[in-house]
Amino acid sequence: MSMHWTGPGPTIRHRRAGLRPGLTGIAGAWIWCAIAILGAEASAEAHAGPVINEVLAANAKGLKDPQGQFEDWIEIYNPLDRPINLAGCLLTDDLTEPARWEFPVDVPGLTTVPARGFLLVWADGDTASPGLHAAFSLDADGEQVGLFDAAGSMVDAVSFGPQVADCSFGRSPDGGPDLEFLAYPTPGAWNSA
Repeated sequence: MSMHWTGPGPTIRHRRAGLRPGLTGIAGAWIWCAIAILGAEASAEAHAGPVINEVLAANAKGLKDPQGQFEDWIEIYNPLDRPINLAGCLLTDDLTEPARWEFPVDVPGLTTVPARGFLLVWADGDTASPGLHAAFSLDADGEQVGLFDAAGSMVDAVSFGPQVADCSFGRSPDGGPDLEFLAYPTPGAWNSA
């Protein structure tokens, strides 16, 4: 069973030197990210399996999907010292409907998360395209994302508030209980403080 907390919210850290509240441009985006953090929710216990590590619901000019489009994405992190195959697991943006999208069961090269590694799922509804494309997209106004095992039991869930363009929401450190808005998204890479 997964435990959740709804408290004052996770801590906010400056992502790069020189990034200070009150500035415009990228720093201004950081201010919006910091404001949007209120109401965040995450698992408070240590994880013994994969976690939703980072989400981007407003991809304007970040990483492109294999089809060359700027799409929403969800990053899964494996904190274990062994690979985990997510074949048959479920991913959703509606916790009351876990089976919104199922990881394919016949392509372990796509669904296996390396030990202490990452797996990126495009949340764009483009399920006919090659790669991992969930059957839903994320709401930039905020919502929940859940990862469930093949039997429908929740493995992890993350709730995020409104996102501005190219400002993701992720765990820091990777796999940890604290979440923060990241002015510099890191899909498939370590979330650095």
